[in-house]
Amino acid sequence: MQSIQFDLHKLGWKAFEDLVSCILKETFGQTFQIFSDGVDGGRDGAFYGTWSGTGFGDGISNSFTTQCKHTSKQGMKLSKGVVSDELPKIERLVSEGLADVYLLFTNCSVSAETAAVMEEDIRKTGVKFAKIYGAEWINHSISLYPSLRRMVPRIYGLGDLSQIITNQAFRQAKSVLDSIAPDLACFVPTEAYRRCAHAIRDYGFVMLIGEPASGKTMIANLLALSAADEWGLQTLILSSPEDLDRQWNPDDPGQFFWVDDAFGSNHCDFNRVQEWNQRLPKLKAAIHKGARVIFTSRSYIFRAAQNRLNTNKFELFRDSRVTIEVEKLSDPEKAMILYNHLKLGKQTKTFRRAIKNFLPSVVSVPKFLPEIARRFANPQFTNKLVPNEAAVVGFFSNPTGIMADIIGGLAPAERAALALVFSNGGELPIPLRIENPQTTNIITSMQSNLGDVKAALSALDDSLIRISKTQDEHYWKFRHPTIRDAFATDVAGNPELIDIYLSGVTKERLIEEISCGDMGIEGIKLVVPHSMFNSVLNIIDPSGNRALISRPILTFLASRCSTDFLGLYFNSDEAKTYLLDLISSARRYDNSLTILSRLNINGLLGDDLRRKVLDKLSVLASINHSDCFIDADFVGVLLSKEENEARLSVQKVEFYSNMNEIIQDIEDSWATDDDVDEAFYDVTRLLERFRDENNELYCEDFYDEDEWQKSEQFIREIEIRKDKLKLQQSEAVDYDELEAEEAQSTDLQLGRSIFDDVDE
Repeated sequence: MQSIQFDLHKLGWKAFEDLVSCILKETFGQTFQIFSDGVDGGRDGAFYGTWSGTGFGDGISNSFTTQCKHTSKQGMKLSKGVVSDELPKIERLVSEGLADVYLLFTNCSVSAETAAVMEEDIRKTGVKFAKIYGAEWINHSISLYPSLRRMVPRIYGLGDLSQIITNQAFRQAKSVLDSIAPDLACFVPTEAYRRCAHAIRDYGFVMLIGEPASGKTMIANLLALSAADEWGLQTLILSSPEDLDRQWNPDDPGQFFWVDDAFGSNHCDFNRVQEWNQRLPKLKAAIHKGARVIFTSRSYIFRAAQNRLNTNKFELFRDSRVTIEVEKLSDPEKAMILYNHLKLGKQTKTFRRAIKNFLPSVVSVPKFLPEIARRFANPQFTNKLVPNEAAVVGFFSNPTGIMADIIGGLAPAERAALALVFSNGGELPIPLRIENPQTTNIITSMQSNLGDVKAALSALDDSLIRISKTQDEHYWKFRHPTIRDAFATDVAGNPELIDIYLSGVTKERLIEEISCGDMGIEGIKLVVPHSMFNSVLNIIDPSGNRALISRPILTFLASRCSTDFLGLYFNSDEAKTYLLDLISSARRYDNSLTILSRLNINGLLGDDLRRKVLDKLSVLASINHSDCFIDADFVGVLLSKEENEARLSVQKVEFYSNMNEIIQDIEDSWATDDDVDEAFYDVTRLLERFRDENNELYCEDFYDEDEWQKSEQFIREIEIRKDKLKLQQSEAVDYDELEAEEAQSTDLQLGRSIFDDVDE
C-alpha cells in the first residue's frame, strides 16, 4: 500500500507518544509501560521480556527502552544533536540494565544513511540493538493499519481523506469530517471513547450518555468516521424510530445506525420511548444480522426513559458494558483536553501565561466538560474574566452562570443576532434577508439595525454560533446546544422576548421546546405562563378542530401541559370524546389515557365518558394481553378498586377461554426475522401473572386448582411452540468483530507538567 503523508507536526508531544504506543502494539504486538515526561530519564516507554512481534526480527530478549522525539515544525530532518544529547542518558540506562534494546521514534524525516550513523553511535553506549524510526515509517504504519487511525482519531484531520477512505462511504465520511474539523485537533481519545470501540466490537451497540457539553456527538462522529474507514460501513442517521423501518436492510450487514438524542433532545419524549419499545425486537434483529448501532442521550433524559424502556425486549439497555457515561474523565484526560484547546485556541500568550498556574486546579473540577474548555480557549468568552484562581476555576465549575452573564452582557446587535437564530428554530438562513416581518420585528424590538446584526453574526462565528452547510444551503446555527439553552433561559425571563418567540416559532419547534405551565421537567427551554396560553393554542390548533390531533401534539399535551391548559384545549365533551379513538394501548404511558386520567382527577371528564374509556381499556387489555388490571394501573385515576376487580375477572375468563387461539395467532403472525421470545412475551407474562395471583390464594377458599392446571398446560404449550419456531429461524449473519485496542493512560502528575509549554 502506498503511504499517505500525515501532518504529524500538528500533533502535540503527548498525542504523538500515544500514537507511538498504539503503533507499537499494532505492529510489534506488544503492550509496554509509558512514563511521564520529566521523570523517565531518557525513557518514554519500556518493555521487559522476549519481543515476539514482527517489527525487526523475532526472539530479541531482555530490556527495551523507547524514546519519542516530536517537533511542531513541518518538514524537519532529525539532527545529529538530538541523538547526541541522549547518549549520556542511554549510557546510564545501559549500566542499570534498562536498555539492551533502544528504539527512537520521531516525526522528523530520517534517511537510511543518517539512521545508520546514529544507530551506531547509540550502540557504542553498550546497547545491543538500536533502531530509529522516522516520519516515513510512522506514516507507512498509519496507512497500513486503519485501527491506528481509530485509536488516535486526530489522524483523520492530518491527511488527505480521499486517500485514507477509498470505499463507497467516502463522501459521507468527508461530510462528517467537515462538520467536526474545528474540534478534531483538540480531541483526546478518552477511556469512554475506547470503551465505545470495544462495545461496538463485542455487542454491536453503544448507549452513549452524558451531560450537555460532555462530547457525546464528537465521539459518535468519530466512530462513524472510523467505521467508514476501517470496515466500509455506511452511516445512516436515524432521526426517529420510524426511520429504522425505512432504513434497515436485513440483507446488508454493513450498516452503521446513529440515533442522536434517541429519547428527546431537551427532555424525555415518552412517546418516542414507546415507539422504540415497539421496535426493539427489530433493533435486536438488525444487530444480530451485523448492523452496528449507537444511541446518544443526555443523562437526565436517559434516566427518565429507563422507567419506560422495555429492557426485557432489549437487554443491552441495562448492560453497563455498553452504557457509557462520557463525562467520567480521568485527571490526565482533563489535562490533555484543556491543554489541546488552549494550545490550539485563540487566546493570547499573555492570557495563557496569566492563567497557567491555575490550570492544575481546573483539572480537579468534578464537572469538567470539554465544551467549556473550548469556550475557555476563546477570548469572546473570557474578555471579562479576572485572571485569578477563583475566577478560572469558577468558569469551569459554574458554566451555566458564566454563560448567562456572557449572554446578558452582549451588545444589542449581538443579542438580536442570537434571537434571530433562536426564533428560526436554530437555523437562520444565509444571507440574512428582511423580507420576513419577524426578522424586522426582532431587530427593531432589540434596538438594533440590519447592518449591525449582520456584522454581529460574523463576529460571533465559531464562538456562540457557527456556519452549517446542508447541500447547497448555508445556515447560522448555535455553536453548541447548551448555548441555545442559555439563550432560551434568557428569553424566558423577558415577556417581550416570549412574545417575539411565539410570533415566529413553528408548531413543530414549539411542541419540542416549551411547556405550558411549570411541569417540573428538566431540559425544557421555555415555560409559557398562563397569560400566554391562548397564543400557544392559536399556534398548535389555529382552526379549533380538536378532531385532528397529531401524535406529536398528543405527546405535548400529555407530558408538558398543565391541567389548566388541558381544560382550555379540551373545552367540550366533543373534544374529549375524540381522545377515545386515539387510545392505542392499555398502558399507563398511552398519551390519550394520560390526558383522560388527568382530566378525570380534576373533575373535567364526566362519568359517562369515563365509563366509555374503561370499556375501550377492557377491549385493548384483552387484545394486547395487558396486565393493567392486575397491576391496578388506573385505580384512583379512572376507576375504583371494585371496578378494577370486576374487569380483571372478565379478562381472565376470556383469556383462558381463548388461549389456544391466542397461541396459534402468535405463531401464524411470526416471521423468521422476529425474536421468538419477544413474540410470546406479553401473553406469557400475563399467563404467569394470573398463575402467581392464584398461587397466592393457595390453602384459601378462592384458590382454583383447575386454573392452576390450565396455566401450567398453556405455559408448556408455549415453550413447545417457541422451540419449534427457533428451529425454523435462520441463523444470524456472522460479521467480523471490530478490533479495538486498549491505550495506556499516563500519570501526568509526576515530573513535568503538561501545561509547562501552554504559553509558548
